[in-house]
Amino acid sequence: TAVRLISSQTLPPGLALLDAPDIDSVVHANRDLAGQLFLAADLWLFVTTATRYADAVPWDFLRQAVEHGTSVAIVLDRVPPEAMEEIRTHLATMLREQGLASAPIFTVAETTVAADGLLSEREIARLRSWLSALARDAKARSIVARRTLTGALRSIPDVVLTVSGA
Repeated sequence: TAVRLISSQTLPPGLALLDAPDIDSVVHANRDLAGQLFLAADLWLFVTTATRYADAVPWDFLRQAVEHGTSVAIVLDRVPPEAMEEIRTHLATMLREQGLASAPIFTVAETTVAADGLLSEREIARLRSWLSALARDAKARSIVARRTLTGALRSIPDVVLTVSGA
């Protein structure tokens, strides 16, 4: 498994996105790489679907984010328009119960992709706007990075105790 760098003119300066392998991949190396990338990231843009958002594996990772103080934003994809409010409300309740009440949720309705395989600009406009605003705001990026670093440093004593106990 390798990391491949791809430049993009549409990604605003000050921002880099890593697309991690599926955390519930059947390939063990993919799961390991996803875990390593999550530990290195300042912010998790956690993408899930309307049919999988309540699965156990993602919530194990999200609990790790809470434990490490990692900033999280959620993209809830493939949401049937008629169930949008119900599913979004349920996900928000689950996030609140797990200590992620401040995580923004971006919903993407179930739709047909364009001929180029991409979602319409309308479907991703709110997410794109949020990411662009974050990229333009050095102070906000610094806060995200500092929060994640502080959380990681706070978790070191627990990790050391676990290792010494073993």
